[in-house]
Amino acid sequence: MKILKALLLAGAMFALPAVAEARTLGLLVGAAEPAINFRFIVSPPPPENMAAEQVNKAIAEAFAEGGTALGAPGNPDADLLLRVTDKRLWIVRPGRPWVTNPGAYDETPSLALDTYPETLSAGLKTAVWSLARASKLLRVANALGAGAGADDGIVTKATISHIPGQDAKGACQGSEPPPQAQATPLAPLLPSAAGNCDFVDIEVSNDSGQDCYIAGFYVDALGGVAALPRKSANTGCVRPLPAGTGKTLAFKFWIDTWDEKANKPSSTGAENFVVLAVPKDATHQAPKLCALTQPILTAMQQTRGIEEPSTRGKSNRLSALLGAVEGGATRGVSAAPDEDGPAMSGRLFVFDVKP
Repeated sequence: MKILKALLLAGAMFALPAVAEARTLGLLVGAAEPAINFRFIVSPPPPENMAAEQVNKAIAEAFAEGGTALGAPGNPDADLLLRVTDKRLWIVRPGRPWVTNPGAYDETPSLALDTYPETLSAGLKTAVWSLARASKLLRVANALGAGAGADDGIVTKATISHIPGQDAKGACQGSEPPPQAQATPLAPLLPSAAGNCDFVDIEVSNDSGQDCYIAGFYVDALGGVAALPRKSANTGCVRPLPAGTGKTLAFKFWIDTWDEKANKPSSTGAENFVVLAVPKDATHQAPKLCALTQPILTAMQQTRGIEEPSTRGKSNRLSALLGAVEGGATRGVSAAPDEDGPAMSGRLFVFDVKP
């Protein structure tokens, strides 16, 4: 699948400067409107906000290798906005509040300015890299989901269960929601409110004429990408799903907005679950998609976790940070078949996570 190649093989860059150049890396899409744009724009602080000389130097060093484009200072339409206050460099995303209160649920990621310039530039580069990779994965999933037709054969049935009166600091326990939980259907691309200890159950079946490999990734508010179920890492973060057998694959997880160990809130905000369906090709070799996973921005904020029912208290995030998974706009795009076989399919579930 050429979109899959673009996700995995784009090289060590944060972003690609234009769609035409992205095609040389194996991307192929069909669209009535402009195709996927892999550009990722970072806006430096406005002149009046450049409170420290080391910020200028850090930006210059972080983006010296190219890839991510620097937009006009203070441009609110960029993919990321850099701001300076309280002796910190803040990484603000459009459409999200700029929260400087330490320990807040929706605290904005930031870097301390009272450090070595090379440390600041490395931290900035890592943050932009992570957010850009996660952004591209979401935009590709959105494109695949928006362009999916009834004939692609990938069927999802999903619910989110809410426990009435759930303590915002309560622990999420068990392999299924309790009897008093109230289940609500989930639909791809439609945002759903989510809170502490809400339980998500997504079932995938394959009614197409092509055997597939199914992958599921949770993308948190700070760019962390985790493969579920956790044990799928043993098989390249995919599981086989034969066509026309009635078999289903399930993705089940708790949404946890409180860090019991640290006794403090974890982050909230827009979070997503991505389902990818990759048809088997002539080689019958399973794709290896763990390269799409990456750690969270733990150095800048303690982000919220997701937990599989059977892994309470254990880390569920994989540490691989491979391939260039960057961002850009994706509207009106659908995958087209190519010489590598049938097109990859995808579904995107959207959560508005609050305490």
